[in-house]
Amino acid sequence: MSRHKTWRRALAMAGIALAWGFAASARAAEPGVYVALSVGKADGSGPAYKEGADPSLGMAVGWRVSEQLAVEGFTRELSFIRFPELFGRTDAYQIPDRHVGLAVEGTLALSEGWGVFGRAGIGRTKMVGSTTGRRLDTVTDPTLGAGLRYGLGSGWAFKLGAERYGKSKVNAYYLALQYQF
Repeated sequence: MSRHKTWRRALAMAGIALAWGFAASARAAEPGVYVALSVGKADGSGPAYKEGADPSLGMAVGWRVSEQLAVEGFTRELSFIRFPELFGRTDAYQIPDRHVGLAVEGTLALSEGWGVFGRAGIGRTKMVGSTTGRRLDTVTDPTLGAGLRYGLGSGWAFKLGAERYGKSKVNAYYLALQYQF
């Protein structure tokens, strides 16, 4: 299956979950603050990823408006290449380093504990140069994502997801542990 078709399906799933979240958010639910930590990998079509994926760590703080709708601020490391010259990289290009953004997330319950989610957001991606005398730059980056969520009860949940950072052309795949207060 091509990457294009995979992303089309992921975007369709994200759109359905977001639409459901907006439509269902009118139902009464207990609001709450949550935090999430994630670990995964970042991969992209740019030259920064020519040797494969980089580890990716993330963190989020959000407000669950209802069972179906949440708003969160998040950050994600997109590259751990700090000194590319030490690893023989001498070609000049921009490396997406870190993304900080805001997202709206809609969740569609599938069964007891299980759900799919879709998210849309906007943020800033810090880009660094790959050579000595690095140039720093930031781009406004739209994000789209989708995934599977499993609620463990007592405020804990696991999320398995994927996100696309539009302008920087990066895909992030992650496993997150979330706790709602």
